[in-house]
Amino acid sequence: MKKNLIFDCDGVLYPLEALPTREIVAAMKSVYRGELKLSGEQQREISRQTLDEGHLGMFNYIQEMCRAADYDFDKFSRKMSDRINYNRIQNNNSLWNALQILKQENNVVIWSNNSRVHLDRVFQQVFHKDIMQITDAGIRVWDIKSTRYRGYFYPKQSAEGMGVFLHRTGFKPEECVLFDDTPANLKMAENYGMRRKKVDLSWQKAISLE
Repeated sequence: MKKNLIFDCDGVLYPLEALPTREIVAAMKSVYRGELKLSGEQQREISRQTLDEGHLGMFNYIQEMCRAADYDFDKFSRKMSDRINYNRIQNNNSLWNALQILKQENNVVIWSNNSRVHLDRVFQQVFHKDIMQITDAGIRVWDIKSTRYRGYFYPKQSAEGMGVFLHRTGFKPEECVLFDDTPANLKMAENYGMRRKKVDLSWQKAISLE
C-alpha cells in the first residue's frame, strides 16, 4: 500500500544544535521590535488575545502583530529569515538520496510550522537545492501558510491542524507516517490515527525500512 511520509523540518532534516529554536525566536523578536514599533503593552495584549482565542504557534502571533502594525506578513517572514544564521546546517546527500528512493513508491511531504522562505534557506543548506527544485523533484512542501483557514494558521500541534492537512491533501490518516521531534505534534498525529515516529539520532536509518 502506498504511504504518505510526512517529515518535519527543524530538528528532523537537520539537528537542532545547528539552529536552536531560541535563535529562530530571537530573530522574530528582533524584527517586531525593530520594524513594527508596537509598545510592550500592545505586544502583551496581542499575545494574550491570540492565546485566549486558541490560535497556537509563533506565526499566528506574528500575523496579529503585523495586522496591528499594518505590516506585510511576507515581508516580516523574509526579514526574520535574514536574521537567522543557517550556515551551521550541513549538507546531507544521504538523506536526499533516501528521500528519492522513498518517493518512488510513496508520497513524500516536508511540513513545517515555519515560513516558506525559512524552508527554502534550510533546503539550500541540507540539499543544496531551493524550494522549487524540491517540489520539481516530486516532494510536496507545506509551510505555515498552507494551513491557513478562515484567517488563521493551524500548526501541527493544534487540534485542527492535522485535519486541515488531511482534508487538503486527500490523505487517509491510516496511510500516513509523521516523522517529527516534537511530542505535541506526534500526539496529535496519533489522535488522528496516523502512525508516527519520534526522531532520534538513528531516525534516518529507520526511513529505509518504510
